[in-house]
Amino acid sequence: MKVACYLRFSSRKRLRERAELQRWLSAHGVSRAEVEWYTERAADASSERPELGRLEQAIASGKV
Repeated sequence: MKVACYLRFSSRKRLRERAELQRWLSAHGVSRAEVEWYTERAADASSERPELGRLEQAIASGKV
């Protein structure tokens, strides 16, 4: 089973947050190969969240 990380931020903040999450995962013994990333590209307040839907499907199927 993989670990899921979901991000939905502006471009610069998203990159910083992803790096922080990668450091945390590494510090807790989680390899990059064990992580499935779900990253929203939109930075607005839109209710469209396709990556969140993809994450929900992965959880339901036991992928993460």
